Amino acid sequence: MGWAELRDEFKGSEPSVTRYVETVVRAAIVRGVAVGGESIRQEHVATRLEVSRTPIREAFQRLERQGLLRLVPNRGAVVVEMSPDDAEQIFLMRSILEPFALDRAFDLLSHRDLGEAEDFIVESESATDLQRVAELNWDFHSTLYKPASQQLVVATLKTLHLSAGRYEFLGRSVLSRPEQSVAEHRLLLAACRAGDRTHALDLLTSHINQAAAGLVQLMKETGH
Repeated sequence: MGWAELRDEFKGSEPSVTRYVETVVRAAIVRGVAVGGESIRQEHVATRLEVSRTPIREAFQRLERQGLLRLVPNRGAVVVEMSPDDAEQIFLMRSILEPFALDRAFDLLSHRDLGEAEDFIVESESATDLQRVAELNWDFHSTLYKPASQQLVVATLKTLHLSAGRYEFLGRSVLSRPEQSVAEHRLLLAACRAGDRTHALDLLTSHINQAAAGLVQLMKETGH
């Protein structure tokens, strides 16, 4: 897969050109089309995606905030390299913040919220595209956190999920995490439905920590 395929895949899928560029460049990074240390210049993206350079600057800034790009004078945007240390930090922050978010939202979860969360699980069971699997993973988690109206927390967690995406893409390509993740999501949802806050928080923490452990070990073994 290359830039042309990504362009065709996402063309018309976003509400603005900036979001479109952001989505395509993020997919290029997550899927390994653009690798760590590689420079991505605005003029090249403009040519490949057939857009002007103005929205590219904002898209690059968004991706820098997500930890995927580093803006360097005279080099344009440079893809941030993956490392086990960075992966550990990202998942550590998730393991602290996500149980906090769920705890705040727990008593506010409605039958509708839990039903939507289950719908995302069901769709993820049949999804084959790894990008869509990642989106459904975030949809499931965020549905459990949003009832508490903690916009800043959820926005921070979305950024962490986006940063973790390229690591999880690597793991899903090699490990059996998709099936295991679905099973863990179902256990977490069952605990929420049962009103067992302590068990739900424990399951969520374990879910994040197990994913982190597998990914970090894989990166160390493969030299990523």
